[in-house]
Parts: sequence; C-alpha cells; structure tokens
Amino acid sequence: MQKTGWRKIDYSQGGQKLITCQSCLAIATKRVTFEDLYGKLVVSLCDECAEKEYTELLTQGRFSWPVTGDEVV
Repeated sequence: MQKTGWRKIDYSQGGQKLITCQSCLAIATKRVTFEDLYGKLVVSLCDECAEKEYTELLTQGRFSWPVTGDEVV
C-alpha cells in the first residue's frame, strides 16, 4: 500500500476524547491514508508513525482473524 495523503486531527474544540495511534498507542495527531489497487485504508497515527510506510507499521498485529475448522493450529 502506498501513502496517498494525511490530515491533522483537530483537538481544539475541547472536551473530545484523545485518539490513540493505531500502531504504537501514543496520542494520534494525524489521519493517514494508504491506497492500493484493492482498497483504501485510513488510520490514526502519531507524528512518528505517520512518517513510516505501511509495511513498517504494526497495524497488522491488531487484527484477530477467526479460526475455521480447516486450519492447522
């Protein structure tokens, strides 16, 4: 996936719950968009993680895939 854009998260209104980075769990400051031929992914990231490419992020480990009876565990 390629990084195609980002926008800053606006916390200036006050009273909002802070969003955590979906890679490292720090406070997110940007919403970063990644795209490829199959779809588009928008994730909330901190400044440090927003600089990284998709393959460097730890977002894949956060998914819990269902186990079917066909898989060997």
